[in-house]
Amino acid sequence: MATPFNSPNWHWERLGYTVDRFRRRGGGRLIRIVRDPHGRVVLHDASYEEEMAYISSLNDDAA
Repeated sequence: MATPFNSPNWHWERLGYTVDRFRRRGGGRLIRIVRDPHGRVVLHDASYEEEMAYISSLNDDAA
């Protein structure tokens, strides 16, 4: 299945970042960890809004 256009995952793939997902202790929703192309953690369990703000700042820096 293709990543939906303009979703956070689409942006991360386009920028060369990876997203790791881990199950929380005791179940519940997944924790997302976003890593830059060098493997450094840049976001840990961020909200959709936080992810999109970070992506926007990356795009602003590239302009």
